[in-house]
Amino acid sequence: MSSAAFTIRTPEECERPAILAVICAAFGQEDEAHLVDTLWVAHAITHEFIAEADAVIIGYSAFSEVTAR
Repeated sequence: MSSAAFTIRTPEECERPAILAVICAAFGQEDEAHLVDTLWVAHAITHEFIAEADAVIIGYSAFSEVTAR
């Protein structure tokens, strides 16, 4: 993998297992991956992106709506 070359793009649904693996590796536990999976099931993610280098997912970002009271 080159040190500076990566692409940001929207993920495909078939990439979800790889995304969950990246999240688990980043946080060292499965809690955050379960949260993302729950948001997917609820169709609550409004925007999401992956970082990819050499055809490998190396990062993930997601946004969902919240209501502040």
